[in-house]
Amino acid sequence: MANLTPVYTTPTSKTKWLKSKSTSGGGISDDNIKVYVRVRPPDSYANEIDHKPCLEVTSRTSLTLFSKPEPKVFTYDQVADPNTTQEEVFTYVAKKIIDGCLEGYNGTIFAYGQTGSGKTFTMLGPVEQDSFDHELRGVIPRGFEYLFNLINREREKLGDKVEFLCQCSFLEIYNEQIFDLLDPTSTGLQLREDIKRGVFVDGLLEKPVSSARDVYNVLNSGWLNRRVASTSMNRESSRSHAVFTITIESKEIKGTIKNIKVSRLHLVDLAGSERQKDTQTQGLRLKEAGSINKSLSALGNVIMALVDITHGKQRHVPYRDSKLTFLLRDSLGGNARTHIIANVHPSARCFGETLSTLNFARRAKQIKNKAIVNEDMSGNVSNLQEEIRKLKILLHEARASINDSPSLSTPDSAEKTGSKSPENGPDEWKEMMLTAINLKEKSEQEKQVLEEKVKKLEELCKKKDKFLQSTKMILKFRDAHIAKLEKSQKKNDCVITAGERDKEIEILREEIKILEEKVEHHPDVTRFAMENLELRAELKALRSNTEANYDLTYDLSKTRFYAMQLERKLRDALNTPGSGDLEKSLSSSLQSLEASNAELERYKSELTQVQGHLESVKEELHQTREDLQQSKEKLVEKEDSFRKKLLESDAEIESSKKTIAELQRTLETLQLKTAIERTTMNDVHMQAIRTLSSPRSFSTPSKKRPPHPHSTSGILDEHPPNGVLRTRRDSYNDLEPELEESFLKYEPGSPDDEEVYHDTLLDELKQLQDMYNVVLQERQNEEAQRIKLNQVKNKLEHQVQQLNEFLSSERTRFGSVETELNKKVITLNDRLKEGMSEITLLKSENEDLKVCLQQADRQVDSLKKDRDMDKINTGRKAASLESKICTLEIELSNTKNEMEEILEINQNFQTDVENMREELQFKDHKLSEWENLLRSERDKIKSLENELESCIEKLHMVTEANEKLVTEADKQQQLIAALEQCVNLKDELHRSDALCVQQGEKIISLNKKLAEGDELVSELKRQVQEEKDYRLKLLDSVKELKSFVSEKEFKITSLEGIIAEKKDKIEELTSDVEKKQSVVAKLKRRLSDENEKREQEREIFQNEIATLKDEITATSEHCRELTRTLEEQQQQFGTLQGIT
Repeated sequence: MANLTPVYTTPTSKTKWLKSKSTSGGGISDDNIKVYVRVRPPDSYANEIDHKPCLEVTSRTSLTLFSKPEPKVFTYDQVADPNTTQEEVFTYVAKKIIDGCLEGYNGTIFAYGQTGSGKTFTMLGPVEQDSFDHELRGVIPRGFEYLFNLINREREKLGDKVEFLCQCSFLEIYNEQIFDLLDPTSTGLQLREDIKRGVFVDGLLEKPVSSARDVYNVLNSGWLNRRVASTSMNRESSRSHAVFTITIESKEIKGTIKNIKVSRLHLVDLAGSERQKDTQTQGLRLKEAGSINKSLSALGNVIMALVDITHGKQRHVPYRDSKLTFLLRDSLGGNARTHIIANVHPSARCFGETLSTLNFARRAKQIKNKAIVNEDMSGNVSNLQEEIRKLKILLHEARASINDSPSLSTPDSAEKTGSKSPENGPDEWKEMMLTAINLKEKSEQEKQVLEEKVKKLEELCKKKDKFLQSTKMILKFRDAHIAKLEKSQKKNDCVITAGERDKEIEILREEIKILEEKVEHHPDVTRFAMENLELRAELKALRSNTEANYDLTYDLSKTRFYAMQLERKLRDALNTPGSGDLEKSLSSSLQSLEASNAELERYKSELTQVQGHLESVKEELHQTREDLQQSKEKLVEKEDSFRKKLLESDAEIESSKKTIAELQRTLETLQLKTAIERTTMNDVHMQAIRTLSSPRSFSTPSKKRPPHPHSTSGILDEHPPNGVLRTRRDSYNDLEPELEESFLKYEPGSPDDEEVYHDTLLDELKQLQDMYNVVLQERQNEEAQRIKLNQVKNKLEHQVQQLNEFLSSERTRFGSVETELNKKVITLNDRLKEGMSEITLLKSENEDLKVCLQQADRQVDSLKKDRDMDKINTGRKAASLESKICTLEIELSNTKNEMEEILEINQNFQTDVENMREELQFKDHKLSEWENLLRSERDKIKSLENELESCIEKLHMVTEANEKLVTEADKQQQLIAALEQCVNLKDELHRSDALCVQQGEKIISLNKKLAEGDELVSELKRQVQEEKDYRLKLLDSVKELKSFVSEKEFKITSLEGIIAEKKDKIEELTSDVEKKQSVVAKLKRRLSDENEKREQEREIFQNEIATLKDEITATSEHCRELTRTLEEQQQQFGTLQGIT
């Protein structure tokens, strides 16, 4: 796994900052599963009846379901109406999850709902187009963009100090089998569980990505391999659950500190729950629907169990019932932040699935997760201490700034204060407004950074306490180790000289004492402890200053209010031509903007002070850790030096042993060598004297004379043994008369020969002088030995004198003891006779007791056999009773389990029946509405028919009038005189023609309306017939359900009867068991009484036997003592007789 980076400061929105402020106290609400309900728009092909919704969004957090007899209200974290955009969905759902992923938290987003409710559109966007750049792209593409924007921002901010590695995988769960969508050749992957990795898919392919486009390409390539199909409710229905996972690993390097964070973002698109009568699936699609509904029901069971656990009940969570729930175990009640998007269909025909989806979302909202930061911090202790010192500085400055901050002005006072504003253009005002907004956002971000740093400071303080405890423990362990080394050193003192080893031990002990004093009474340690206490007090003070923080949030709200007011006035000013009002609004807005800028500058200064204080805190903690590290290193060095000294001493001991052995060997060789050299030297010396005594042959031997071996031997052996020196001295004493004789016999020759002879004599004299020195040294040594021997002789004489005195005193004492012993011998002889008589009596009694003991042993054996038989019989009876009890308990537990299963099935049936009743009531209500609508349409048709008949009558009247006018026109054409009347008649004729045309058009339109009405009537009749058929089907299903329920109730009653019979049997058996237990108890009591009696008798016999044995042993011991004393006295008497 590659090393990646944590990010301490992430750019966040205002909502995230406010959320962190509100939940900073406990942090529990952040771990709850969030539920976002989205209502999809109605279908375009739905008719007027289906278009009527079955629910209504009443607020941003609640909706109303139009159930019968009364509507139901559901409340969630957020409810989106059909007009909600994809951007709004992403902003509320995904931004917080992705921000948490960069902070080290695991995140999960999944969409739940029936088929065709808009899950895939919400998560991905329009499938038929490229969703990455489409304006309707879903949560997943927008999440990719936002994630990599945050990563790029962190890289720009921190540069090479931060590293990111993102890997993505894509899988689907189809018919309870896992397939890798990035590897189409993979089949049947298996889920595994590891302590470190948690639940993972073995063999799943992970691809590294570096941009949002790369992630989308991976998603698109996997999405093409996903299984989709067309149903009657959805053109492209997902037939499997898809899970897209992004692993984000981050590593931030700060000096030598490495902070590694690993998080996972799961984006899940669940397959929709569906009904066969709605989707009209068959064959493979029906099997897929069954598998989908099974996994979704397992998900519902997991959520029900988790809800019961949150309410304090003990429940087993069935994660392993489905691969989907097992894979998302951390997302459901585990280490993750989870957001559920519940998609519902507003149509009335989807009432049942909408109700079940809302109930599922309401239950899921009660689950609590336990999200933690997945991070690992490592690095140099000095850098960590520097960071702590800086944090301490920032904390101190923040406390000082918060305590010394003046009271803030209100928006009303800011509006009342007036000042002259310069006449600036609208562009400048707009720029100032934007700068104010930017400053506001920066201040929010800086506050969030400060809060995070305070949290880090708390963590570092805790780590410092743990570090101090660990150092104390290390010192204790080292003290024990040093004590062990001292013991081992004492054991080895017999080999090494005691003085040197004692000196080394004392030196090491002094060093250890000094180090202990440094560690125990180190001023830095006490200072750090005091600073730690001060830091905790400051943190408590900062926590108590929540009112100041609320003032800051209130000031931020003021800045928002000023910005909104400024923008509104700016728009009004740009739209209105008047300049006076513009100047007034601009001046007021300028005043508010200046006030907000001043407040923001003050916030920035406070934040800088807090940051400086935190830096000082980091530096101090860094210094403490450096000092502790130095003390630790010194102790380690001392321990290493001590170990080295011990090793060196051991090596010296071994080397000294080896040198002593070598010296002994060399001494022996030298002794041999000196003996050999002595003989050779004597021979050479005699030869030299003979050659020197004859001047004729003097010159040649002097040249060929070998070097004196004595000189070399003297150099090599500076301290020869005393025996060797004695032999040398005797040899030289023997040589003295020969030398004198040679000197007397010497006859001088030539001058050269005399010089040579003189030189040789000088050499010989030097050698003799050396030998004299050696002999002198030997005599001194012998004198010292003589003195030592005299001292030993004196000591021995003193000891002999003391021994003589002791011997004389012992002789006198022995005489007195001898007289006493003679007296005791007489008395002991008398006692011996008495003891012998007692022994004979005791032997007879012992034999009698042995016979009694054998009889008692036989009785005890018979009682034991009887007791064992009784135990075997009672054990058999008890075993048979226990087996019966076990079988009854097993039957009882089985019946209880069956009863619980039946009750659960009954409860599920009751819930299904209630849902069916609500759905049936809703359908009845809709049917009544359709009947009323049909009646109104029929009334409209009747009115249209009446209007049509009246129009036809009017048309007949108009045609008759037209005919009359035509006849009159023919008559009047003959009358030339009445030309004007004819013209008028022609005008009227034109009018009548236009009226006829209009009436004809009306007739045509009425005919069209009539045809449409007929079609509508036929359509309504068809729909009414379908609804009647559907109602009949529902009635049949209700009848079937009622029959099924009646059967189940009959079964339940029969089972209750069986259970009652079982209970009666159990009671009878329990009564029998109790009776038998009472009998067994009586038998046991009897047996125990008999055992007690036998034990008492046995104890009495054993006590008697023990007393007899004790008496026998005592008497035997007494006899032995008497015989022993008798023998001793006899021996003493014999010795005394021998002495006399």
